[in-house]
Amino acid sequence: MSDDASQRQRRRATSAPCSTEGCREDRWAGSASGCCLYHAKENGADTETARRVWQLARQRGRKADANFEGWHFPSDPAMKGFQKVVFAAAPNFDGATFSGAVYLRDADFSGTDGYDTCSFRKTHFKSWAYFDDAIFMQADFIGAVFEGRASFGNARFHAGAQFYDCSFEQADFSNASFEEIAAFADASFSGDASFDNAVFADSSFVHAQFHGTASFVGARFTADASFTNSVFLSAVFSDASFAAKADFDGARAADKVAFDLADERHQDQAPPFAEHRHSQTAYRLAKQAAQDSGDYRRAGEYHYAEQCAIE
Repeated sequence: MSDDASQRQRRRATSAPCSTEGCREDRWAGSASGCCLYHAKENGADTETARRVWQLARQRGRKADANFEGWHFPSDPAMKGFQKVVFAAAPNFDGATFSGAVYLRDADFSGTDGYDTCSFRKTHFKSWAYFDDAIFMQADFIGAVFEGRASFGNARFHAGAQFYDCSFEQADFSNASFEEIAAFADASFSGDASFDNAVFADSSFVHAQFHGTASFVGARFTADASFTNSVFLSAVFSDASFAAKADFDGARAADKVAFDLADERHQDQAPPFAEHRHSQTAYRLAKQAAQDSGDYRRAGEYHYAEQCAIE
């Protein structure tokens, strides 16, 4: 056995495992808490170490070794992140932390099996997260925290998209496509949220809280949409269309809510609600918001629209 080989063998025999439960990596000397390089919060202390973490992460993603559970991702010095990476298997980022802006534009998270779940459950994004033009099959973001802007513009979700109990600072899902259930129940948006021109199949915003402006301009809901007990500061649904049931029961708004009224739409535009009865609670919500903000002219128009829906 060569000297180098014997030294490597002795290091393996004497090194302790990472202190993170379930991790089999060796401890990294730079970690004060006994973590490996990937779980250590100190792995962004210098540029070269941060660069190494990201290089290894991209390699693992492409080789189907895509378990990043609990990883600490430092800011990427190359500002590449996982841009345009085609993951050989749907990755697991559960409990991971991204300390800087993370770039995932044009990434393909669908995996070779096609129905694997790409999981970002309880992942913590401390800065901007760019998922623009990304491709997903099953996507699980349950409990994820986005401290910076979460950008999913033009993203495609070919199967279920779970955003239950997510916390967003600012969110952009404009032009996103949800081909199966889009679940934003119990999600909280502390800033503005844009779903402009997004296309939804079944969608749930039950108990969602919008503390900024919620914009659904031009959004298309092709199946049932539920905003039951959701809370809005203000919301705009101009040019939005609901092809099936639109449930706004128990929803409330502090300021302005705007839906299209029949006399405001162009002759070549279809009515926003496929059935008048489904517009009743929506127009009532808009009427109450107009009254609360002192816009009594607008409140009267929504009251008339509500009565038409009832009749």
